[in-house]
Amino acid sequence: MERAKIHPVVIGAAAAVLVSSVLGAAAIAGALTSSRPELAAVPAICARCGPVEAVRAAADETADVNKSTPYRVTVRMDDGSTRERVNDFN
Repeated sequence: MERAKIHPVVIGAAAAVLVSSVLGAAAIAGALTSSRPELAAVPAICARCGPVEAVRAAADETADVNKSTPYRVTVRMDDGSTRERVNDFN
């Protein structure tokens, strides 16, 4: 009895489905690294103030989804005090 050969296009399609399924499962599980760098990943220094301690999204329940997100920036001053500023890049 002769064994039937599988067409190369079918093998390629099966491999594509397998790879996309594995990548999708890894993305859902959080195993893949993000392509966006975190905002506070690199310590930044303000030339007029000092090092930036934190950058957080300023939460607003009434915020419009179509507008950009304002960020709350905390800066450590030379005298040891901290200042906060909300930057809205609209």
